[in-house]
Order: sequence, then structure tokens, then C-alpha cells
Amino acid sequence: MNNLELKSETRHDKVNRYISQLERHIEKAEDHKKYSSDRFDILCISISTTALIFSIGFVKDIIKDFEHINVSVLKTAWLLLSLTIMFNFISQFVSFYANDYEIQISKSLLKKKRGSVDKTDVEKLEKRCRNLSVLTIGLNWASLVTIIIGIAMLVFFFSNNL
Repeated sequence: MNNLELKSETRHDKVNRYISQLERHIEKAEDHKKYSSDRFDILCISISTTALIFSIGFVKDIIKDFEHINVSVLKTAWLLLSLTIMFNFISQFVSFYANDYEIQISKSLLKKKRGSVDKTDVEKLEKRCRNLSVLTIGLNWASLVTIIIGIAMLVFFFSNNL
């Protein structure tokens, strides 16, 4: 748009452009919400599960003399990999609701911009959304840390017991 077009844009045009942007935002947030739930099984769960299955099978088939081996490192690694799965599950669940609140906020703003009465407490939803987003980030970091330490402990265990 050139300057003349921008100056001639009416308030009604600005409101319509804003409404259009909010509608696109809702569509993107809904896509992100679906993506979060769809990618759950593929992400850290597959890595952690593979590491668990591989290590359990490897230990069962390769290490025959458990009486002379300290398995606390192995058990701790398995616990950490299990925690990774749990953290990811919770993270996806929390992220789903954060995106849902984001959609509710945008829909409320759309109603207000269109002149409809909306009784939604947007500030309350925004606070919930922010809190859930922070929690999601924390859970994702916890997942990353537990998977890294869990795999490192598996490597340590096998390097010392083979």
C-alpha cells in the first residue's frame, strides 16, 4: 500500500483488517493445538521408549551375572527415561489447554470488535494461558534434561559393565 491508500483507509477498514488478522490467528492457533496433540507419540516418547526397550533387551541378553553388578545406575537411567515420557505427556496436555485458551481469547476479541456482547474475562484467560505456557516450557526443559541424563547413564552403565 502506498501512503495515499493508508491515509484513505477508514476506521471500518482498519477494524475489518484487524478482524481478519484475528481470524487467521485463530486458525493458526487451532493448527498448533492439533500439531501438539498429533506429535506427542512421535517426539520424546519414541526416543525414550526405544532407549528403554533397547537397554532392557540388551541387559537381558548380554549381562548374565547381575549378582556382581551394581544396577542402581541402570535403574536410575530407566527412571529418568520414564520421567521423560511422563513430562512429555503432561507438557502436551498443558500445551493443548494453553492453545485452547489462546483460541478463546481471540474469539472473544473478535466478538468485541464485531460489536457483539462478550462476557469472557480475557485478562483471566490471558493469565491462565501465560501460566500454562511457562509450565509447558518448564516441562519441555525437564524432558530434555531427563532424556540426556538418562541416555548418558545408560552409556555409562554399559561402558562399565561390558
